[in-house]
Amino acid sequence: MRDFERLFCIIGKGYGFSYEGLVALYNYLKENERWVNGRRLDLTDIISVFSGFREYENFADFANDYGEYKSIEEIKRDFYIVIPIDKNRFLVKLPEVLW
Repeated sequence: MRDFERLFCIIGKGYGFSYEGLVALYNYLKENERWVNGRRLDLTDIISVFSGFREYENFADFANDYGEYKSIEEIKRDFYIVIPIDKNRFLVKLPEVLW
């Protein structure tokens, strides 16, 4: 694992992400080559990324914050970025946080 990936995981744990959630988020960012202010994300951007996402254990956990949803597709319609972790868990880009 490269230094950036290692630091990504270390910092992310402090924001309440599981290891699997961090891997899913990292892979999403890497695959989509996320850019901020005209440049690629780097370690200085990571804190804003972590504060912009929340990991949910299941739909019931998500419903506690945002009401009843029945599928990932419904959540994507309203929240734009939803990153599955496994069959139950997923990450959601919070609508009130921009990065």
